[in-house]
Amino acid sequence: LVGSEMCIRDSKRIGLHEDECVVTDEALDTVINIFKDTTGIRDLEQAAERLAAHALYLIEAENETKVVYDSAMVKELFR
Repeated sequence: LVGSEMCIRDSKRIGLHEDECVVTDEALDTVINIFKDTTGIRDLEQAAERLAAHALYLIEAENETKVVYDSAMVKELFR
């Protein structure tokens, strides 16, 4: 999965629009680095689901219109 595509696939499934959840290249590198020692892609798929769900929460509960994940946000979310 490349850049925002990581969030797009899962965000569509939970009702977000493509432009509401953006994962920067830096954030994607951070996610990959966090899960670099795991085998398979299940952890990466779950990370994408978590980002999409978190974006939906921010949009619904915090009235955000768009969530752009950078490296710092990813580190905070997955610590």
